[in-house]
Amino acid sequence: MELLKGEKISDFKLQHKLIRIIDIINFEGPLLSLYENPANGYLFLYDWIDRDKELNRWLIYHCKPINIWEFINQKISHFDLFNSLTGVCYIIDINNSLRIENAVRMNRDALPDIYFPEKEVYFESSDCIQYDRLIQLFVNSFLQRNENELIEVYETEESEYYFWQKYFKSFYYHLSNKLLSDNYPDIKMNKNQYVTLKQEKGYKNKIEKNITKNLNYVSAGH
Repeated sequence: MELLKGEKISDFKLQHKLIRIIDIINFEGPLLSLYENPANGYLFLYDWIDRDKELNRWLIYHCKPINIWEFINQKISHFDLFNSLTGVCYIIDINNSLRIENAVRMNRDALPDIYFPEKEVYFESSDCIQYDRLIQLFVNSFLQRNENELIEVYETEESEYYFWQKYFKSFYYHLSNKLLSDNYPDIKMNKNQYVTLKQEKGYKNKIEKNITKNLNYVSAGH
């Protein structure tokens, strides 16, 4: 394995703070796994990059939910996903007993070129054993923690109608319920953040009209 030029960590505490959520890519074992820090909701990726007879080497980095979402929807490559990392990255060597033998903290630019993901490799749903669960986790949990990210997905999604029905129908109800809540003034002030003015597909036009109808309903004092 490659010699690493970074800051060695004698006690890798981050490992004890993270909970494994799901394997995004699995081929005869996990290759890209999603972890979460429950204390702050941050998501981390464990990216398998190397091995020898005794150790498996993993690259660990923090990513925003929207970037992971773009990856699993084939909008960005594996390389683009890694390129979106925030802060430093970590490399750990895990032995056959699942104990960490070595841990290093390093800047992205110090990472050996051989460990960078390939630029033309894109996610394939067949590589994820629990693909439906992965999608549901992002739609119903990770993206909704940051409403702006969920809105961005809503406004740019160009998938087929069945995809909308299966995964994003709940987003419309999320908006409708909020319109009728105490947060209505904030919704009205930022209406353009929630509704795309021109939608090409009929089902999106219908949603926009329904949201506008609800706005008028609340404005009338009902």
